[in-house]
Amino acid sequence: MPKGVVSNKTNLDLFQRNDVVNAYADAVYLTESERSIFDGDIGIGKAILDLGVGGGRTAKYLAPVSREYVGSDYSPAMVEAGRRNYPHLRFEVVDAVDLSRFANESFDVVLFSFNGLGNIGTHQERITCHREVHRVLKPGGLWIFSLHHAGSLFLRPQFPWRSAIGTLFRSVPRFLERIRFRAFWNGLDYHHIAAHGGMRNLLARRSRVKEEVDKVGFRMDRILGDDYPRPNIPVMTRWYYYVCRKC
Repeated sequence: MPKGVVSNKTNLDLFQRNDVVNAYADAVYLTESERSIFDGDIGIGKAILDLGVGGGRTAKYLAPVSREYVGSDYSPAMVEAGRRNYPHLRFEVVDAVDLSRFANESFDVVLFSFNGLGNIGTHQERITCHREVHRVLKPGGLWIFSLHHAGSLFLRPQFPWRSAIGTLFRSVPRFLERIRFRAFWNGLDYHHIAAHGGMRNLLARRSRVKEEVDKVGFRMDRILGDDYPRPNIPVMTRWYYYVCRKC
């Protein structure tokens, strides 16, 4: 491992658990924001590095239209699931904070979906990941990732009205929990969230994410919420996708 690069082990045991691996291996859907980004921003004929690929959810859509595709995950169990699902594709065990096996300017696109960047355990490690991605991207290449939104306080109402009222009541404990989070007030911090029975993940505001990638040498091109294509309501948006371009 290169000098100064630290190993990202946060949540690794969780992503080795059979029930979690099976859930990721069975996932085959894309969100509307992903469809928009994959079709409109990535396009066809690109060399793609897919970080945190899990069981290959995004590989199904990206590999057939790419010039070169590499799916990677720091969980060996997830990589094995990806290989079982898509034996004709390339999957490797790779820590997102150490991309040293890849040469400079190797890829047109690096993707980190499902809020995977937020699983990286410390601020230092996350910045290292940004820098490694910047190194392996070609000039003008895209760094695409999603993160939980620090300003998300309420669940989006569902209709009919009976469901909407139920959503309102379920939002009360969420509001009381999140209003106490440091990330809600300072815009960027790690907290334990309910996913998979409890995991540590980063919550961030859009402005803080932009500041962070700007310093590494990226330009923010596009931001889409989990509510896309519906109107964005920040206090109800659970996560955002960020499309950044290497300057």
